[in-house]
Amino acid sequence: TIRPMVLIITMATIYLLIYLTVFSMLDESQIRVLEAWIPMVSGLFGTMVIFYFGSRGIEKINKMRMPKDAHN
Repeated sequence: TIRPMVLIITMATIYLLIYLTVFSMLDESQIRVLEAWIPMVSGLFGTMVIFYFGSRGIEKINKMRMPKDAHN
């Protein structure tokens, strides 16, 4: 399995890169264009968060279902 810290660092890096890409070096005309991006970026961030917490939940459920002697 992927370690939880790797997932958190990856997700934070993706957030930062998207933020820097979308909001770097803008003028007024570009800001109006970016307003159309808000639903897409919000959907992307929401999907990432859902998959992160969903995968963590599945890992915890699988860990609880394993026999105690199978844990490392």
